[in-house]
Amino acid sequence: MLDDDLMMIRPCIEAFREQPAELGVVDALLNAVRIAFDDTGASRQEHVDIQNRAQLVVTVPEVWAANMDSLTTSMRAMAELFAERAGRDSTDPEILSLTRMLCGSMTMAWLSAGRGGELDLPAVLEDTVVHLQTGFRL
Repeated sequence: MLDDDLMMIRPCIEAFREQPAELGVVDALLNAVRIAFDDTGASRQEHVDIQNRAQLVVTVPEVWAANMDSLTTSMRAMAELFAERAGRDSTDPEILSLTRMLCGSMTMAWLSAGRGGELDLPAVLEDTVVHLQTGFRL
């Protein structure tokens, strides 16, 4: 995983681990994302840089390929964090389903940002979590 990737997720990991034990995985994650992104104090230029990186990821095949390795590593780390909080194994089907759903949502957000859309990962994650909590009533 690239240092830049770690810098972006480290605050979220720390905030997740600091959530009260009585919170489930989904609620702890939602709180952690809000805290991590609120505390970053990212400047407008940093948001532009993230947007530019997203565009680079989707338009340069070599960068996309390199990020797939990073995504796999991130997914494994997320599954381990979720499993730790839930008292389950990281290969538990529910842990893996949650991890895949969240990573899929974030990947789609990156793809959208790379094509000119706005990248708002906290909003994407919150939207995904709300659908999870309501059971995807389609």
